[in-house]
Amino acid sequence: MKFKKLAICVSTAAALGAGLVGQAQADAMAQSILQVSNFTLLSSPGTPFTGADFSTISFQDQLTNTANQNGGSDFHFASASTFTPVVDALQACVGTCVSPENNFTPAPTPPVITYSRSDSLLTGAPILVPPVPLGANASTIGESSVMGGASGGSTSAISLSSAFKFVLAHDADNVQIGFNANDYLRAWTSAGSLPGTLASADEHWTLTLKDANGATLVEWNPDGGVGTGTHTGLTEIADACLLNRTVSAGPDSPNAPSSCAGAFLATVNFTLAANTLYSFAIGHSVQTQASSVPEPGTLGLLGMGLLGLWAGRRRLMAA
Repeated sequence: MKFKKLAICVSTAAALGAGLVGQAQADAMAQSILQVSNFTLLSSPGTPFTGADFSTISFQDQLTNTANQNGGSDFHFASASTFTPVVDALQACVGTCVSPENNFTPAPTPPVITYSRSDSLLTGAPILVPPVPLGANASTIGESSVMGGASGGSTSAISLSSAFKFVLAHDADNVQIGFNANDYLRAWTSAGSLPGTLASADEHWTLTLKDANGATLVEWNPDGGVGTGTHTGLTEIADACLLNRTVSAGPDSPNAPSSCAGAFLATVNFTLAANTLYSFAIGHSVQTQASSVPEPGTLGLLGMGLLGLWAGRRRLMAA
């Protein structure tokens, strides 16, 4: 009889605790995707640069994928110093990642698994150098997903950069820079989640041209408006999206995603002189972070379980 009473007390306590857990939510997800396509350098409107336009040219492409979560980490790197059709860094993943390599589609929200992942891919070239396809395409994704019930966090960061130094074989007026881009940002936390449940996602894209002494001649940070934002040394013709931004979510913020797609085009305001060394660089990166904390239901399960065991022991002693 004493054992039966103890079993009843423990079962009741567990049921109460489980009920509280069923009500608890502490999920968070952050996603950032930035894809630039058909990035091309034009010697004049409609005419791409070719290898013959340069007396010397050297460059370096670098892709870095990093993922971290709850003390675990993963890292992958790739680089190229010659024009090549594909530069691909392996996906970095910690946790339960089900997305295949080079999948730049956001996972559905609410999250169903806990993970952190980042991935990047670079194809094509910004100037005409057969057999490499004309037009550089750069894709990056970072995702951090945390399911509730325990403290935890995840971050994913990607850095994709391209830089080259060149000397033109001839003067170049009306040089143009053109590309297309689309982005997707989401910072989401579950409805009813409490302080400590957070998410953030950001993206950065910038272009610079410098002289041999390191002085900046051109700087472009697209902000979604023609003639606004940072566009030193060039005239904007098309600027469809803000490509340098951050979205964030505190607790209880099941936010909708923010996305944009469109064309970008600008003309350099000065003549690029022959026999002059220039350096050109593009920075392209995304980062995400998500974290959650134990909710009252999780703590309630432990508390009610301990209370049930204590009550059962008291009843046994009194019987």
